[in-house]
Amino acid sequence: MNITGKIGACGLIPNYGVPFAPWGLVKVDPYSMEILRDPETNLAIPCGPGEPGELIGKISSFLPLQEFRGLAAVYCL
Repeated sequence: MNITGKIGACGLIPNYGVPFAPWGLVKVDPYSMEILRDPETNLAIPCGPGEPGELIGKISSFLPLQEFRGLAAVYCL
């Protein structure tokens, strides 16, 4: 996630880490912010290198790293 607005790499999940952190960047429409889907499979289209997108991930109640307990407010001072 690039919250500073600087151009460059913002992170990498190595292949061996994917089962533990099933996240990815998918393409979105720049105007409506809707996730773009492949017309044949109806799955989200992954971003290529250097493309902007939306970070998505798997939610599971069985694994602590994938559990969702609700949204939290973040305050910057």
